[in-house]
Amino acid sequence: MLHSKDPSASLTSFAPVGMTRIHYTPSHTPFKQNYGILDFMADKKSLRILLVDDEQDMCDSMADVLRLDADYDITLTTSPHEGLRLAKGEEFDLIMVDYEMPEMDGVELVEAIKAVKPDALIFVLTAFISHKLIKEAKEKGAGRVLSKFMWPDELLQIIREALARC
Repeated sequence: MLHSKDPSASLTSFAPVGMTRIHYTPSHTPFKQNYGILDFMADKKSLRILLVDDEQDMCDSMADVLRLDADYDITLTTSPHEGLRLAKGEEFDLIMVDYEMPEMDGVELVEAIKAVKPDALIFVLTAFISHKLIKEAKEKGAGRVLSKFMWPDELLQIIREALARC
């Protein structure tokens, strides 16, 4: 279910339980004025991002941060198995996965996605970042390992830079 305080957010398709697809077209945001959207986004269709986190609140919070920046087509799921199914069947510009999930951890999910989509850009999000996790995630194909507790503008800058290279 879509939970938004902004009336311009709209549900673009019905989704199975545990997954919400959101297409958001912001009319005015402070991030657009203060930080600017890279020129590459003006010429592209809406960039697609898949967020996989077993905590619905974290999915919603991360999607809220992303909505501040651009016209992203965001797909959320709380199931790593559903995330894998979506990654196999659809094209995403960026996939962001939580590390700590009960069914499958984020590194296992990265490995499974990379087996079928070797060029996928995947970031692992974690509350407890360590050198061991970074090394393991990079070995399996993650592009970055990021703290869930970064400042929103820092996270958005990392995402913009990564998507600009696509």
